[in-house]
Amino acid sequence: MALLDAVKVYLGIEDKLQDALLSTIIQDQSVRVQQYIGEDSVPLELSWIVQELSVIRFNRIGSEGTSSDSEEGRSASYIEDPFQSFIPHLDRYLEKQQRPVSKGKAKFL
Repeated sequence: MALLDAVKVYLGIEDKLQDALLSTIIQDQSVRVQQYIGEDSVPLELSWIVQELSVIRFNRIGSEGTSSDSEEGRSASYIEDPFQSFIPHLDRYLEKQQRPVSKGKAKFL
């Protein structure tokens, strides 16, 4: 199943009206994963991360910059960057590939 189709299933979307938006979100999240692992494409075993990140991003449209939301008795709190919660999985992938794991950032002045 293609990532677009999988994301649509998770979101309960059956038409094609939001395909362009969802495809853009999937592409953006794929690039984030690719940059982190240093590869030109997302390996099949990591595609679930792109799928999850895409669903999270889609569900946050309209609430960018919000850390919590409450409406009619329903409330939600958002972690700042959901990508951070997937880093341990990405690091395990890199370790299995015998590649260095990113441990932080260096700043040169």
